[in-house]
Amino acid sequence: MRRIFARWAGTGAVGRRSPVIRSTLLTVLAATLVAATVLAATTISTNVVTEGTLAVTGRATTSASLVIGTSQSGPFDLGAGDLFVGGEATTTGNLGVGNSSNADDDSLFFDQHGAEALWWDDSPGQFQVTDDLIVNGAATTTGTLAIGTSAASDDDYLFFDDGWTEALWWDNDPGQFQLTDDLLVSGNATTTGYLVVGGTNPTSNLAAGSLWVSGTASSTNVVVSGQATTTGNLSVGHSNQTANSTTTVTFGSYEATSVNQGVCLKIRQGTAFVWCYIGGANGTTLTCSKTISCE
Repeated sequence: MRRIFARWAGTGAVGRRSPVIRSTLLTVLAATLVAATVLAATTISTNVVTEGTLAVTGRATTSASLVIGTSQSGPFDLGAGDLFVGGEATTTGNLGVGNSSNADDDSLFFDQHGAEALWWDDSPGQFQVTDDLIVNGAATTTGTLAIGTSAASDDDYLFFDDGWTEALWWDNDPGQFQLTDDLLVSGNATTTGYLVVGGTNPTSNLAAGSLWVSGTASSTNVVVSGQATTTGNLSVGHSNQTANSTTTVTFGSYEATSVNQGVCLKIRQGTAFVWCYIGGANGTTLTCSKTISCE
């Protein structure tokens, strides 16, 4: 076995070592300095370019914005703390937008140059989108669903079926709801105004509770508690009547307390009217007059 001895050139001070010892000490010192440099926090004031993978086992912080990708595009004015990803960004956990403050608007941009966006409007406190929203599945709400609240003078639509072929919409002028197809009501249908059936509107002002039928109206049982007028003929028991059957027309009130009230028939002759009324204690008297109204 070969032994290597080092001798000192003098006493009381470090002397000159042999070339082998000196090389060994320099190698150990260099390795120690490199390890200390790698393990310590590193601040880079200029660009760093790597052709391989840059792995960070701890935190990576920046005092400005961070751009991942070849270049930044769009009208975004990036500031300190902003992140721009030129490709895909995925996460296996939660993605928080605007967590630093609960009193600002937070936006999620889409498309080139951020032309479309979904954002949270902190005041009045609602989500908004810049364009149409299509839900292919079920859409439910526990509150109010508002359509067309951005303007008070336009028409607003609710579409149904494939291709948007059926719709319910608000026609702002003249101010009414319209349907593209039939409406079936399986329960009761009530109105506080008048009801128009057909494509022709009434030529006069109708009172609340009135019914205007521009075509033919047929029913097996009709009860009219107010006025009933027609510009054509009124046929009772004329169509599809069973042979030897009786058609009954009832005038007056169905209320038991109104049995002593008279019944008035108003018959028009040209521009004049004839009033006929049935009265008397037993309702056996029929009186007609052109001058005395029984209304």
